[in-house]
Amino acid sequence: MGLKDLYYGMEDKYYEVIEKISETIPINKLIDPIDKIVPSFMVFSGLIIFLILIALALMYSGNLGEEKNLSFKLIDENKKAIGNTEIKVFFNDKNITVKTDALGGTSKDKIAVPLNSTVSYSIDAQGFLKTNDQFKFTEEKTYEITLKKETVQGKEIERTIRLYDSSNSTELISNRTYTISFSCSNSAATPPSNITISNGKGTVFEPANCGILTANIEGDHSESKHIALSDLINSIYLDSLVSNYNLTVNVENTEGEALDDIKIKIYRVYDDNPNPVFADSLITSYGRAEFELEAGEYEIKAFDEINGLYYEKSKNLYNFSSNQSVSLSMERIGPLGGKISITAIDK
Repeated sequence: MGLKDLYYGMEDKYYEVIEKISETIPINKLIDPIDKIVPSFMVFSGLIIFLILIALALMYSGNLGEEKNLSFKLIDENKKAIGNTEIKVFFNDKNITVKTDALGGTSKDKIAVPLNSTVSYSIDAQGFLKTNDQFKFTEEKTYEITLKKETVQGKEIERTIRLYDSSNSTELISNRTYTISFSCSNSAATPPSNITISNGKGTVFEPANCGILTANIEGDHSESKHIALSDLINSIYLDSLVSNYNLTVNVENTEGEALDDIKIKIYRVYDDNPNPVFADSLITSYGRAEFELEAGEYEIKAFDEINGLYYEKSKNLYNFSSNQSVSLSMERIGPLGGKISITAIDK
């Protein structure tokens, strides 16, 4: 069925309805004069379409609501304001451009926007990644936008530096603090600020005009090192300067007798970590256990896990920096000693 057949079919249905209504209400007196000029079905259809369009327009305008002021603020990832930057704003077929002031805001160039409008914006700031996004404008406010710095070739380069102990190339150096300073081969470039690494890795941003970036590593537990960074070299291996010392733990009971089969656990204590870190564990033989440990602060704990005859004993070892011997006296677990006397009385 073509459009022509569809039209005539609907027109026939229309006149059938008119005839039925005219049996009770003489509306044909109104329809007949119209039909002499133009088909009344066409007039009726156009009127229906017009009313639908009016209803849609009213619904749309009702959703937008009253106008409120919209403003923006631009900051970078360090929360610093980004000034003198254009923001292109789009809403309801409007295209408006505003520029940020020294504080990163556009409060002087507020935009009147109907509530519930969908607002799109585009920002192309020098030195930052281009940003495009949109949001639903539901209240008068300042929208804060964070721009990310460009890290592509020819721009500032983001590097992640990783520190490893040369004796263990698979695990990052942790629980040690290092300060890293930087220098550029191009004297006209401003080198990055110093960074402090305490978990084995840190991030630095290399200026585009740096040339060769050299990292200078300083720490109390490893050798100082100077190394040029590149696309292939961002991991640094350090030779430890920490010396190991012998610790002998002697264990006896309260009677001064040496105790065997006592488990000794050693925990390392760090100033920046509230929880001691397990370091080593041995079982006493002939009443003693011998450890080889780095200089530092430790907590020593003794357990009779095998026989369960003695209470746990612990001791702190401060400023361990030479060969030392420590003694622990463990108290025996057992029933209280004593004597019970029973007297029989004959009545």
